[in-house]
Amino acid sequence: MLTDAMMLVSPFHADYEFLARPYHEAAPELWDTEGAGLAGLSQEVAATLLEESFEVVDAASAIEWCDSLEAEAGLWPDSSLVAAHVPAVSMLAGSAVAAGFDCCRVINILTSARAAGYIDERTLAALLERYVQGFVDRCSGWGQYLASVIVGKVAFQVMYATPETRHVDATIILEGAHIMALTAPVTLFRTGIWPEEDLSALISAIEALIPAERVRAVRLGAKGWLTTAEHPLDSATAKVLENADTDAGTFLRARALAQEVFWRPADAGGIGGVFEDLRTARIPLWDLPARGDGAAATTFWTDSSLDQEHWSGVPFLRTSEGARLTAVMTEDACFLVSRKALRRVFTPIPWEQVRFTVSVMPGEDIVFYANGKKLGTLFPDWDVVGVINPDLPLHLEAFMNGLGPRVRAFSAAYPI
Repeated sequence: MLTDAMMLVSPFHADYEFLARPYHEAAPELWDTEGAGLAGLSQEVAATLLEESFEVVDAASAIEWCDSLEAEAGLWPDSSLVAAHVPAVSMLAGSAVAAGFDCCRVINILTSARAAGYIDERTLAALLERYVQGFVDRCSGWGQYLASVIVGKVAFQVMYATPETRHVDATIILEGAHIMALTAPVTLFRTGIWPEEDLSALISAIEALIPAERVRAVRLGAKGWLTTAEHPLDSATAKVLENADTDAGTFLRARALAQEVFWRPADAGGIGGVFEDLRTARIPLWDLPARGDGAAATTFWTDSSLDQEHWSGVPFLRTSEGARLTAVMTEDACFLVSRKALRRVFTPIPWEQVRFTVSVMPGEDIVFYANGKKLGTLFPDWDVVGVINPDLPLHLEAFMNGLGPRVRAFSAAYPI
């Protein structure tokens, strides 16, 4: 119960930055009794936080606080006030009301009391067993529990709002609960506190309350955890993604997208040789998400992390002319890059409005254009390309102009 109980407070410690870390590095912290922000606290700091937040100064006052929360049974909030902010979530919490939130407060008090030196590990385990089970019994499963965590946090904000802080912002707790619900098969469900269940109703209720771009980012990160929990990425790829602050889910989708819309059609169309250097060169003229062996391409992800605020969607190709970036192609659009004074301007062009043209100088180079703008010049190994077909420019243009339809087909077939 000791470590599994820590998963009950996980919505307060899960955020996108946490999710972007490798599963096998980050997830164990959710079970760690010192993982809830306590490991780095000195005994003095933990004691100060307890006194300031709960007026807890020793073991007796910690237990007194837990007793009072247990007695309130999570029924203290005015449900009508909460429903105005998180209506669907409030309905899912039902009779549990704020039981989950109070459970989190109990766990926070007790683990902080241990960090402050008021209780030892054995006492912590006994007290968690004593208090937590009561809150667990008030909830039918993880869905109702997480909903009640959100309700309690929102109610707490509403009740203690001042004229200066009337705005209630539930974003942080909503995102934390969202992350835990999406990753439940490799986090919450592994505790055995409640049986596995369908959390789609809760997920939908939360997603209606947070920005679409955050929903997309968290869903990608969660899918990365679900995949790599059983099949971890190679260490080199994990390091590249960590340095670029990129989650595994985004990498896996970008690699699959590039494979389906770029490499597979190029090879099937007999023009893969034109792009062979992009697969094998240490520093290719254009960048794709992965090298030929499937590992993350360092330059692609490093550069993407530097300009990602200027484009949206999962990226799968970055084109350049010389050292100058000319386009970032993503699942959302083709972002053409131009220069204005000393800054770069990223202009999104819907895939339906992009027209590629190609100029081939046999034995020399191939120049690619998008809507008349030069994307870049490739210098293929003509021995690899083989006998030059007079229709090569037409084949290359057909391939490039098929990117948009293939991207849209991929998105439809594999929704995030």
